[in-house]
Amino acid sequence: TFAIIDKGVKEKKPLCLLMEKGSFWGMGYLPADQTFVDINTLKEHIEPFSDNDFIRKSVHAFASAHPGKTIFFK
Repeated sequence: TFAIIDKGVKEKKPLCLLMEKGSFWGMGYLPADQTFVDINTLKEHIEPFSDNDFIRKSVHAFASAHPGKTIFFK
């Protein structure tokens, strides 16, 4: 379970992609002034999306290429 946090298109609103237990959970923009250490708090700010192989592989490839933008949760 991990999240990718990257610069969003909206000023001061980081983009978040969430993978939970191997499946794509969703994405959305986060408040810039908040630190997320709990996955449930993170989910309050992102919208669920459908999961598929292409999205999963793309998110995993991005996470591998940009480990500094990836946050892992237990």
